[in-house]
Amino acid sequence: MWGKYGLTAVDMLILLGSSALPVMEAAASAYRDGLAKELLISGGIGHSTQYLIENIRRHPVYCFVPTEGLSEAEMLAEIMVQYLNVPPTVIRLETQSTNCGGNAEESYRKLSESGSAPRSLLLLQDPTMQRRTDASFRRVWGTASEVLFVNYAALVPLVEASEDHLTFCNPICRQIWQMDRFLSLVMGEMPRLIDNEQGYGPRGKGFIAHVDIPAEVLNAYENLLPFYREQIQKRAVD
Repeated sequence: MWGKYGLTAVDMLILLGSSALPVMEAAASAYRDGLAKELLISGGIGHSTQYLIENIRRHPVYCFVPTEGLSEAEMLAEIMVQYLNVPPTVIRLETQSTNCGGNAEESYRKLSESGSAPRSLLLLQDPTMQRRTDASFRRVWGTASEVLFVNYAALVPLVEASEDHLTFCNPICRQIWQMDRFLSLVMGEMPRLIDNEQGYGPRGKGFIAHVDIPAEVLNAYENLLPFYREQIQKRAVD
C-alpha cells in the first residue's frame, strides 16, 4: 500500500466509529508500527452505537470497558489506551458526529479549529462503509484539496452459500455482524453510492463525492435485489 502512495507514514489516521472492533485493533497496530503520527477517532452516538456496546460486552477482554453514556469515540479510545498500548497523548476525539457524513464534517472542523493541517490521512471504517467514507471526506475537503487520502479496508468480509444459508468465510466477521445486519449494510450502501437522483452523490442529495461503480458490481446488485430488498428497507438512516 505505501509504495502506491510514496509514503512511509501518514500525518494522521482517522478511525471512524463503528461496531467493528477488529478495525479499531488495526488502527492501533498501524500507530504502533509507525504508520501514523497521530490518531483522530470520530464518532458520537448514532445508529451503530448500540451494536458497538453489544460487541464490547461480548468481548472476552474489552468487556470491562465502560460504555454507559459514552460516545463511540470515547469507548474506542478507552480500549486503545487500556489494552492496545496507544498513548492517550496521540489520540484526538471527535464526539459530535452521528453518521458518515458527520464524521467527515466534524473531523474537518475539529482539525481546522485546532490549527492542524495534515497533508496525508489514513481512513479506517467498518469495511461495508469504506467507499462512502472516502467519498464523504473528499466532498468535505473538496476536490481542490492537496490532502492525500489513503482509503484502507482493514478486513474484507467474504460470504459463501452453505446449504440453505449464508456464512462468513472469515470467522472474525462473526464477531462484528450477524448475517442479517451485514446484508442490510452491504445492500443498503448501493442505493447511497449510485450517483442518481435518489443517491447520496452530486446528482442526488450531494452528501458524497461521485463514486465510480463497476458494471459487474451494479449487475450483481440488480441480481440480488429481488432476494434482499427487505434488508435494504431495514437499514437505519445514515
